[in-house]
Amino acid sequence: MKQKPDIVITDIRMPFMDGLQLIRKAKEVDSNIKYIIISGYAEFEYAEQALNMGVSGYILKPIVDQDLVRTLKKVIEEIEYEYKAKEASSRRDVLEKYCEDIALEKRLNQAIYSFRHDEEDMDYLDLLKDLKLDESYRYVLGLINIDGKTYYQSAFNYQDVELIKFSVKNIISDIETKGVKIAFNSYKDKNQILVILCSNDDNYLKVNSSSFFAKVYNSIVKYLGISITIGISSSEDMICYELFRQAKEAFDQRLINGDGRLYSYDSIAGSMNVTIPQDEINLLRKYIERRDIGNIEIILKAIFFEKNLENSAAIYIRVVWTEIANMLIKAANESKPDLERSIDPDMLNGEILNRFNNVEEIVSYLYTSIIDFLKLDKVADMKSRSKIKMAIQYIDQHYNEEISINEIAYMYAMSPNYFSTVFKKETGMTVVNYITDMRIKNACRLLKETRASIVDVSHEVGYQDTQYFFRVFKKITGKTPLEYRKGD
Repeated sequence: MKQKPDIVITDIRMPFMDGLQLIRKAKEVDSNIKYIIISGYAEFEYAEQALNMGVSGYILKPIVDQDLVRTLKKVIEEIEYEYKAKEASSRRDVLEKYCEDIALEKRLNQAIYSFRHDEEDMDYLDLLKDLKLDESYRYVLGLINIDGKTYYQSAFNYQDVELIKFSVKNIISDIETKGVKIAFNSYKDKNQILVILCSNDDNYLKVNSSSFFAKVYNSIVKYLGISITIGISSSEDMICYELFRQAKEAFDQRLINGDGRLYSYDSIAGSMNVTIPQDEINLLRKYIERRDIGNIEIILKAIFFEKNLENSAAIYIRVVWTEIANMLIKAANESKPDLERSIDPDMLNGEILNRFNNVEEIVSYLYTSIIDFLKLDKVADMKSRSKIKMAIQYIDQHYNEEISINEIAYMYAMSPNYFSTVFKKETGMTVVNYITDMRIKNACRLLKETRASIVDVSHEVGYQDTQYFFRVFKKITGKTPLEYRKGD
């Protein structure tokens, strides 16, 4: 059948083939077509056959226009109802599949982040069953991180992270590999995608996992033009926390060797012994007690000196960071209450290191944290001022997006408290007030220069809650947006 009609109107009496034969033949090709039979009184005995065949309408000759219109309307309504029913069923199926995928993703995250290698229970066996995996499988985990520079060195910005992850997972699905691959979002870090490779051939898995992730890396960089860093675990016999620990340990090597690369746990496993530079840390404590700013910076650079990092795993940085953070927090707790000294509470959160791309940024952050803790002004030097200028440029370009003070501070390797202090010194405004001022200034420009609706203006400058935009606008300008547009 060349044509794909929705409705066929046929007479009973026709040369070569009668209407009922036509319907039988057509139904073999397309069962969705609706049929209207036309017949005279003499062929009325065919009506029962036609109705049994599912014919939607039966019109007697001579044809009356009103009868034809009424029958056509009835059949069209029937088609529309079936279409809506199919559409609703399809949406329901998509929603059910989405809910199943989310539930499975949640269980995978739970296994990766909390399941221990020596544990095995029905939940784990159920997970393997749902994933259609055999208990004899071995596993390798790849941690794919969307690097921070992606959001200011590519065509994407921070609000595109879900689109980027969707594209990354599509690229992963297109790269062939033996065995099974499972890609899912990390619930701990929205910039990360986790990929599990599964095979009952451990040798194949060990040899080919690096090749697979190299193809993934090259394809993502080529087609999306973004910066990513990948940490690859060794192979394990369970989907468990040990896989994540190894992949994370490999990923953390970026702090020493830089981001935008692939790191394998197998290549660093032999350099895991850590010697804490206790003498330097004791000196740092003394310099802090003496408020010796110059030597504080010197000793921090010595602690993270390149030679200390040679042939060392990133675990060195993590251990030394924890030692310094604990020392600062202890000092803050021991200080007099009236000094109001404080330390960023995130310092003891191991995930904070994910925000830095190299050792220089870590040293800068620790230095500004200590200066902020000591309540000293000397750090308002040219280096800090240049960072504030870069931060202002970033805000000017992204004022209409969700901007976190912490994220901007970490972006320029400064403690949030100190960043806020220096920002106010340089601009005379708090970060929040500066962002608000930028938004309202641009709202005023749009109200005067365009005919966009006030709701659209609100959204354009970063306020999704239009009522809140009204309140802020009037508080700053003394007028409602409509009054301002009219010039009242």
